[in-house]
Amino acid sequence: MRLSDNNEGEKGSGMNEAFTKFKVVNIYIGLILVLGMLLPVGLLINATFGGMYGPMFRNFNPAVFHLVILSCSYIIAGIIVHITIKKMDLLERLHVYYASTSLFAIGNAIIILFLIIRVFASTIPGGGPAYAVSMYGAYPLALAKILLYIAIVRVLVGIEPRPAEKSLENTVPN
Repeated sequence: MRLSDNNEGEKGSGMNEAFTKFKVVNIYIGLILVLGMLLPVGLLINATFGGMYGPMFRNFNPAVFHLVILSCSYIIAGIIVHITIKKMDLLERLHVYYASTSLFAIGNAIIILFLIIRVFASTIPGGGPAYAVSMYGAYPLALAKILLYIAIVRVLVGIEPRPAEKSLENTVPN
């Protein structure tokens, strides 16, 4: 049974459909978070605009700087992930067993919670709370990254081969 299969005749199919959407959203968010961490958008913004205390962000709250970096990183990652999933037909080819919903959910929750706490801590003057969050947040973040990497490997293992009629070689015009 694939992730995109409809269970229209089954009892409680509305719940199955909601759970399937939850799985899809978890996969999307997990892939976006991992790709957002791997892309060096934050470093580029830091180098281009002089960092948090450079001429561009000097007059703003540090939370604005963090939000700009986070939004740029994850918007670009989201676009890349969406295009990749649509091109690969991932949702049509992924077996339900390999969706790794709990691994994605736990990893996503830890990373999103860390990002929210870090942005709120950066609004406190003095920088102490933001420093503490960054220092102590490294341990749960390492666990979350490991969970997301395992979940992504499971998703990649669970992708069924592309049917021959939908093969990329057959879509190239002559």
